[in-house]
Amino acid sequence: MCNNVNCQISIYDVKMAKKNWDEWKIVFEGPSDHTNHILTCTSCFNAFLQEYSVGRTIGRGLRNNLQSALTDPLDPIFMPNHLILNTIDLLNIIAMVRFGVNPANPRSMVSLFSKIAAFVNPCRFNALDKFSRKGIKKYYECCVERNMPNTMANYAEYMICVDDILAERRQEIADACIRHLGANHPWQCDRFYRRVLDRYLMRLGGRTDGCIHRLNSILGIVPQQAQGEETGHEASPLPQCCCGGEGCAGQSGEA
Repeated sequence: MCNNVNCQISIYDVKMAKKNWDEWKIVFEGPSDHTNHILTCTSCFNAFLQEYSVGRTIGRGLRNNLQSALTDPLDPIFMPNHLILNTIDLLNIIAMVRFGVNPANPRSMVSLFSKIAAFVNPCRFNALDKFSRKGIKKYYECCVERNMPNTMANYAEYMICVDDILAERRQEIADACIRHLGANHPWQCDRFYRRVLDRYLMRLGGRTDGCIHRLNSILGIVPQQAQGEETGHEASPLPQCCCGGEGCAGQSGEA
């Protein structure tokens, strides 16, 4: 296992996961079925689509229809069935033809459904994100230096990689949560550990710019320029990926 500090679970991963959890607590701590708030509340569903930029994969005027179908036990895309059977890829294939932006040339909606799955059943699922995909690749290249279990050709394979990493890092995540949130924090389980892992993988994959100012505010960290002026040294408030390169944390990549 790599001893590089940048491959380790950091305070940033834990604190950002906690912030996200607090913002969506009613969903994360809600029922893991079709009565979850994100599936039953239209305003909550729309807020989720906007915040996670996944609404663009839904065809014009079809949001309400999609939400209704996900909670209809008689519909082929009834969300709880796909969560139980772990068939998010099948759900995507069915839904993108019915609810996608271009049924004639369907665009994948798997990112949307993976995020819903992670919200509704946080103990079992992680969100699929372009940065976390990059982070998984960098994890195997830099942090453990072994081959990936697969090529992440679909969400099922993506989750195999995520579960593999969680198995390796679960104790480290648990220790980091106790260290940064306290021994009696109420999230000592996989439903929160997976949220920390989400942040960890996205950080390894290069996603830092969008959250750094919010996290610095939470932690009371002096901005880089100001701190550099005070100490005479350039501050580095977020860890950087150990392997560097395009899109690594701390470097300019995709927003």
